[in-house]
Amino acid sequence: MKKMYLLALLLVLSSTATAAGKTKLDRLLSADMIGLQRAYFEKIAGAAKRISDKRRQYDIRGCLINIVEDTNKTILSIELENISERCTFDTANLFMQGPAHKLTFARLNDVNIGGGAKEACLGLCGNAAPPVYGLTVQTPHAMTLIEFDAEVSNTEASTHAAERLRQQLERRFPGVELYGDYLGKSIPAKVFTEMWLKEFQHVRITSIRFGYNIFNN
Repeated sequence: MKKMYLLALLLVLSSTATAAGKTKLDRLLSADMIGLQRAYFEKIAGAAKRISDKRRQYDIRGCLINIVEDTNKTILSIELENISERCTFDTANLFMQGPAHKLTFARLNDVNIGGGAKEACLGLCGNAAPPVYGLTVQTPHAMTLIEFDAEVSNTEASTHAAERLRQQLERRFPGVELYGDYLGKSIPAKVFTEMWLKEFQHVRITSIRFGYNIFNN
């Protein structure tokens, strides 16, 4: 009887330690949160910092999390927009492995069954804002068909990758304007994705959004 009591106590302590080991970001940035009520999310995140229609932003000690909800206040998607060593989470929550700040586009593409590279300015982009490069990911049933929209902005690695991609595209598609509205027209989307991934495969992402039907919301 005494042994059974000790075993039960150890199980409770182990469970408590596991829960305590999770950061607030780990708890919020999880596939389990999709489909839940916003009120439940805010019990952990606190009040929203900014609200715009169905979009809400939360500031967790400088880490910016965005959610999109439907008319019933059910969460459709969650995004961490400024991934870093400090603003990170365990991607096991999203059926992968390792911390989010080490997640590369190649790792994301390993689970991609239908997404592709996003069009971005690679030519005369102007100086209004730093360019953003990204990949959309549709996952298989084993990952509950969850979708990802991952991006990188203004890093040394992304700048070099974009320049290499621009050079390769100009060689293969001479005369094509690379500052918008070329994907699927002047350059086939599949070809562009293949060339994009060759250059961006080892680049680490700086933001990730996940959910279901997120490209329609």
